[in-house]
Amino acid sequence: MATGAAPPTHAAPSKYCGTPLSAAENARIAKFSNLHGTSSSPTFATLDDLTARQRDIADILAAHRDWRGLFAVGLDGVIKDAVSPVQRDESSLRSPRYAKTLSIDLVSRWLDAVHAQWTGGPLPQWWAHYFTLATHCNLPPARVAMAGYNAHITADLAYTVAAARSRPEDAHDFYRIVDNIARNGNVIPERTKRIYGGDLWGLWQFYFFGRGIDRVVGAGVASNLMLRAADDGYNTLTFANGLALQQPGSHPAVDGAITALWQTGEVAFDVLSGIGGLGTPRPAQTRAPAGAGAR
Repeated sequence: MATGAAPPTHAAPSKYCGTPLSAAENARIAKFSNLHGTSSSPTFATLDDLTARQRDIADILAAHRDWRGLFAVGLDGVIKDAVSPVQRDESSLRSPRYAKTLSIDLVSRWLDAVHAQWTGGPLPQWWAHYFTLATHCNLPPARVAMAGYNAHITADLAYTVAAARSRPEDAHDFYRIVDNIARNGNVIPERTKRIYGGDLWGLWQFYFFGRGIDRVVGAGVASNLMLRAADDGYNTLTFANGLALQQPGSHPAVDGAITALWQTGEVAFDVLSGIGGLGTPRPAQTRAPAGAGAR
């Protein structure tokens, strides 16, 4: 390019499903997701700052129907409709400080994953899997979305439970938040349908309430762990894993248990996707020249 020439105005194509992000939008996502030097103190100010950052990222990706935002748009809705109301109702919590610590750490893990994705940093395998699925435009969008929720709830939340130094008596606040998400979780499939056209209802019921486990068993792939997840709930197993992570010498075994539970969910979602549990897959040729230069 000649010196002084205007930069190109079009966005560079990339492998991600959706329409291209501009260089400026990619830079904004990298900036919003950069938590270096920000506060992690368990306060409303910290939680509100993280919420605003996540919402800005979700809005950019949703505007382009970029599939990397399939998880982000639901998270934005559930923070507003389920998480924030619980956090603001401090009288219903055993330890408001602990509850804020949980939410702040958990949202921070997602933002850290976004920042790593946009800047080429290392990613946990569950988030690397989610971003990879966002390039598979022949999949139902709901399949990709559930990879995000599985990473968030099954894996990240377990490490958040440990990082918050949770104790069995903290289960009250843990389940207070999780139960409110389940009760108000319709915002997740509703936003996924409205913004991305993804039919998430069936799989959301499977994940939170174990409904439809018979369809997975009928496909001959339900492991004992999958049956336990359906009976006890992924959240119960996640809390137990977070407690166990704090025991001396337990990390290798518990890391393995977390990975196994995450993989169990992914197997179930693949099976349900294949037998129509997630709606009708899109044909591969519908992929737009996607996302921009972000990784």
